[in-house]
Amino acid sequence: MRFNPNRGASDRTGLTRRPRSAMGGVLVAFLVAACQGGIDPVAVTSPSPNAGGAAPSVPSAPASEPMPATSPTATPTVASVAPSHATAIDPRADGLDVGFGEFAITLEAAVIRPGPVTLVVHNAGQLTHGFEMKLHGSGSGRDRKKIETRMFRSGETLRVEANLPPGIYEVECYIADHDSRGMRTNLEVRDDAPLVTPVLGTAVPGTVRIVQFAFVPVSLDVPARTRVSWLNDDPAPHTVTADGGAFDSRQLDPGASFSIALDRPGTFEFHCEIHPTMVGTVVVH
Repeated sequence: MRFNPNRGASDRTGLTRRPRSAMGGVLVAFLVAACQGGIDPVAVTSPSPNAGGAAPSVPSAPASEPMPATSPTATPTVASVAPSHATAIDPRADGLDVGFGEFAITLEAAVIRPGPVTLVVHNAGQLTHGFEMKLHGSGSGRDRKKIETRMFRSGETLRVEANLPPGIYEVECYIADHDSRGMRTNLEVRDDAPLVTPVLGTAVPGTVRIVQFAFVPVSLDVPARTRVSWLNDDPAPHTVTADGGAFDSRQLDPGASFSIALDRPGTFEFHCEIHPTMVGTVVVH
């Protein structure tokens, strides 16, 4: 599985799933060692950083021993989204998406079944982050069962291979105070975890959902004079900002929405000012 903004994200109960497609980048593999017990050794791979690229400046934090052209009118609106569904599947089948951004973590499914799983951890924010997952009640220090990766930069994706026994796992960013600012969530592993159903798209024309640090769909075609709406279904704030300045939602808090009336044909590229890897396009015919 590879992270892709085209893919619709899960709702907060973890019962929906996005379609997938490929993401570029050469993967460089390295091992992450495992602490004793519970979580099996994991392998982590990631795209190579751009040549000469420098990591964003963030407060460093000591890592514990790793285991491994129109004038639209903007008005508030509430967009109702009715996704269509397909056959239920196991969310572990081709990787479980984990989104990191300022300052929240999203999981494709909050409950999964025990066994092997690939955690596909994408940094959609502007800052450098660090993935850590630990089993609740598993001791402290060297005896605590956990996985910890290296720090990874904006736009990077890590693939973490793990074999998880039943339990409640805390997923967080270990850098500075990122966890206390909201970058912490739980993943439950249990035998009777529900399957999930792919979201094939929205049934409401002109609607874009913001889910799991992505615009869904990433590209929207609409006729002229259509009112396009964006609904923030993420636990983190976002913006909908046109690249050319034609429109700007300003900050959309979780649950908020934004709409514009596009009167003339044209192509409008937009992004999130808070999370720069989030991009999308509206094509007006």
